[in-house]
Amino acid sequence: MLLATERTVRNIGGRGALLASPAVAATRAAREGRLAVMDGLLLLGFGPRAPEAARQLAAMLHPGLFAAAAEPPR
Repeated sequence: MLLATERTVRNIGGRGALLASPAVAATRAAREGRLAVMDGLLLLGFGPRAPEAARQLAAMLHPGLFAAAAEPPR
């Protein structure tokens, strides 16, 4: 998984442009289209929203993690 800020993706010309750039395109994550994009201030701010940033990142890295937790017990 590649992780980039929204600003970086916007400045480079979008997701496709980032994944196609030579240094990034050489990675397995780029070939598989695995790119997580987050608000830079949320991701790197380390303020009171840090737990929310961690939760969002965890959900992107492990999509089934939160879905399984939301299922009612049997």
